[in-house]
Amino acid sequence: DTVDAAWLDRITELVQRRHAALNRGLVEDGWFDPVVLDVDEEAEPEPLPEDATDEERAARDSYDALGPISRALMPWVAGFQHAALCFPELAELPNDDIAAAMARLYRHLPAETPEEKEVVATLNREHPLKDLDDAIEEMVVTVADLADLTEEERYRVDTIRRDTPKVGRYDPCPCGSG
Repeated sequence: DTVDAAWLDRITELVQRRHAALNRGLVEDGWFDPVVLDVDEEAEPEPLPEDATDEERAARDSYDALGPISRALMPWVAGFQHAALCFPELAELPNDDIAAAMARLYRHLPAETPEEKEVVATLNREHPLKDLDDAIEEMVVTVADLADLTEEERYRVDTIRRDTPKVGRYDPCPCGSG
């Protein structure tokens, strides 16, 4: 399949504009306004089709196990997780504070392993969220914490080390042309 180049350019422009706005908000205000779904808890979920796969049924069960706050935040956090998977350097940083911040975000995703379920249970017990506004504030503060924790690494500049001496203005060209 080919992607329409004009569409891709427009999407890239919009993503870059949103990224710049998020960075500007974090730098200037220490805050940004996330796009969060308004979940209608009284609405009945759309039933799964009769021919739904086991994977689809498991995904529905995982989603249904989330509380209303996490259902509202899950799309935002899933987007964050997707970006973190595309750019794995964040998760690879050897810092327990970063791992703890990531866990505070990922508590809004369906827990798949016993370890993930235990982390979510611990967070819910030790840091319960009163309502959606409280959860949004916690999410934004966590992203700001991640920005602070990774600032040095993100703006670190490596010194270039030469294997050979630098060629001077009047030195012969190293390619052999003289």
